[in-house]
Amino acid sequence: DKDTDSITIELCNMYFVGAEYAVYLNGKNHKLLSSEIAYISGGGVKSLSPNWDYVSHEYLIEGEDWKNLNYSNKLIDNNLIHDIGMYYKDWHHGIHSSDIGCVISHNEIYNTPHIAIYPNGIDITVEYNVMYNCNTTVPDSGVIYTGRAYTRPGIKIRYNIISGGSGGYHIYLDDGMSGVSVYGNVFSGNSSTAIPVSGGRNNSIYENVFIKTNSSGSICQLWDKYISIIDKEDFTISSATIGPLVDTLSILNGLS
Repeated sequence: DKDTDSITIELCNMYFVGAEYAVYLNGKNHKLLSSEIAYISGGGVKSLSPNWDYVSHEYLIEGEDWKNLNYSNKLIDNNLIHDIGMYYKDWHHGIHSSDIGCVISHNEIYNTPHIAIYPNGIDITVEYNVMYNCNTTVPDSGVIYTGRAYTRPGIKIRYNIISGGSGGYHIYLDDGMSGVSVYGNVFSGNSSTAIPVSGGRNNSIYENVFIKTNSSGSICQLWDKYISIIDKEDFTISSATIGPLVDTLSILNGLS
């Protein structure tokens, strides 16, 4: 429930759950730790902010003042999530967070037909996760996907490994998504562009490693209404960074 507080789920095994998500983490100050979620009809974990409105699918803000937002302060760490989407093949993710303040870290996610991690809130950190064989059925999507928001800043996607042939992209900043930092990630193998960016502003993409990917990144201008706000000073993207082997191994070792 959205009014719950400070619940920890740890060392639990959740198999063959016939629901849209195996775990709902609504409310605040919750932790999901060292658990396995597998063979689920829908998604793995759905985590929503106390400010989230279940009807409009947006944040409820008192007096239109963003300072009134309640921080979720959630941690989803060291979980094994695999073989989800057995019935619901799209828009049921490995981890979906619409929180305000959430850390998604050290998780291993594989065998997902759609998105592995969907950071769709404010101040969400996605780090030290390993994902493979994800997003296998939806071409216009990403293993990590977020999009369609100018006012959800503070998303950091860093120090993750995404490998294997996915059906779409590795990290997808879609439809004018803004204020996202993508750095220190390792990408290996892909059927399409590793990091496409469809408009938006104040996005930073740098110091990532691309190994045998078709292309490292692209700025997509198919969305005409977003072209005018892509300012040179607001968007930075580095070229593919493939350093010495010792640098790559240091990133990989940091994920342990």
